[in-house]
Amino acid sequence: MLLYLFGGFRTWVLLSSLPPLLFVCAISDLTAQSTWTGAAGGQNSNRWAGARSNQNWDPNIIPNAIGATALFADNDTALDGRSINLNSTNITIGTLSISNTVGASFAIGGAAGDSFTFNNSGSASITLTGNSNTDLIGASIIVAAGNTFNVNHSGTGTLSLGDINAGANTVTFNSSGTTIQAGAISGTGKVIKSGSGNLTLTGTIATSEIDIQAGTLLLGANERVSDSTGVTLSGGTLKLDGFSETLGALTLSADSVIDFSGGDSVLQFADSSGIAWDPNATLTIINWSGKPALGGGADQIFFGSSDSGLTADQRSQIVFANYANENIQLNSGEVVPIPEPATIFIGLGLFVFAICHGFRKVSKRNHPEVLLVS
Repeated sequence: MLLYLFGGFRTWVLLSSLPPLLFVCAISDLTAQSTWTGAAGGQNSNRWAGARSNQNWDPNIIPNAIGATALFADNDTALDGRSINLNSTNITIGTLSISNTVGASFAIGGAAGDSFTFNNSGSASITLTGNSNTDLIGASIIVAAGNTFNVNHSGTGTLSLGDINAGANTVTFNSSGTTIQAGAISGTGKVIKSGSGNLTLTGTIATSEIDIQAGTLLLGANERVSDSTGVTLSGGTLKLDGFSETLGALTLSADSVIDFSGGDSVLQFADSSGIAWDPNATLTIINWSGKPALGGGADQIFFGSSDSGLTADQRSQIVFANYANENIQLNSGEVVPIPEPATIFIGLGLFVFAICHGFRKVSKRNHPEVLLVS
């Protein structure tokens, strides 16, 4: 005989006595979709869970189970400005879907320690498809073992996330909009940036790997990524935006970009000479304003700390925009472009001209010409 406590209701169901069809229905209710309405009165109208908070959901079932789905749409006309409190509860959920289209700005969080455990028996997700601005910084996220965690953002609003404990799982930011990772991502798995949008990193990442497949990973402060985290560039852009970063070894597996725009930046990769790069891929460095041939300028990019941090073949795959397709690695590990020969000759010519012109002026002052009249 098996007893089960159904959802937030104090109703015991004798599952062993149910016909097979009713048994399936009882189980499916636990993972059904609940839509936020905010219908409960008083302070309870701001609660995800707790006393009378089931009235905030349609149907009146608090989404708190493996595979459960919580939907935020237009059902709560007063959603804008609302702070939804998890009420000191670790909520388990499979999918959090935000399709609000009225431009609401709202937060889901609670007291320190309140969290979501995402468990969808394999593939859990947060999905934003509307133009609302959703703040989840106040609720930490735990990815249950055996789940990938997908942050899907195709809306025009901004999605902000707090701490994510990924464990050994993969976290994928598939975004064509603006996502802000304000908390710390920890674990032994990897982070993937896909989709055409931006992922702004104001928090930190301490996983084994970051794979930038599409769109832009944008630094929001100095040293956002663990120094040991390896980076794979497989089609996306790493934008420094005026900040500096130290990273593990670099793998290049498709045409990709490093963008130095936004201010002075120093980017330090670990020695990557032992990493296999796709020989057909090109790494293009744009908006670089360092010192060609010499190094030590405003913008700098390093691979290791010696002139052997890259192989010659790897260096041949790096192109500095607006420079010749040749570069050298200095003894410091910095890689710099070599100016085109014509540029060097023009520069030398201007230098010689300036010296000669200055010399003629001095000579005229010291030895004025004498005009002879016959």
